[in-house]
Amino acid sequence: MHLHGRVPTSRNILGTSISIFEFVRVLSVASEEQLTEADLQLIELDHEEKGMGLVLMISHRIGLSTDKVPEILNSSPLIKELISKSIYFRILITDKNDFLKSEITQKIKTFITAKKIPDIEN
Repeated sequence: MHLHGRVPTSRNILGTSISIFEFVRVLSVASEEQLTEADLQLIELDHEEKGMGLVLMISHRIGLSTDKVPEILNSSPLIKELISKSIYFRILITDKNDFLKSEITQKIKTFITAKKIPDIEN
């Protein structure tokens, strides 16, 4: 028998409970290709006393322009609240191979915590 764990699709970040599907719903409006939760990764960067920073990784496959994304994200009250509570919010459009992997399972997770911003050319 082989058991499969479920992939968490929602998380409480800075007191805001949010689902990755909220990001999918909002970004789907402007994407050239069909967007799924596998095309996104939200990275939490805890800077202890300073607060939490967030990085949204978006697969370049879906054809979103970086300059359009902030306005699109702010159309969602939940995402806007999350952005306003974080000390910074960065958007990286990149190859999915650049998404961070879990240290334990080596799998790409929709929500992940890291110590620093991924070093990726955007």
